[in-house]
Amino acid sequence: MNWLKSHKEAREDLQHWNIENMGDPDENYDRWYNASPYFFLDRVNTPLQLICGANDPRCPAVKSLDARDKLVELGKEVQLFLYADECHSF
Repeated sequence: MNWLKSHKEAREDLQHWNIENMGDPDENYDRWYNASPYFFLDRVNTPLQLICGANDPRCPAVKSLDARDKLVELGKEVQLFLYADECHSF
């Protein structure tokens, strides 16, 4: 949801993958920002469903929880399904 925040909190191997695919976040800030749906949640105009695994190392559930909270704050209709025993691909 937020590539800039996720990158800072990611494991080193995942940070390497991020940089290989999107360049350095400081040098390519606009690319990272524009690739982050979190910054555009105000544009959501239909109900949204978020699905995540609680044990996902690549896309930690906290990112979906942050998005859900932001959507609620914006008055958007959102439903979150958090699967306690799942990882990245389930």
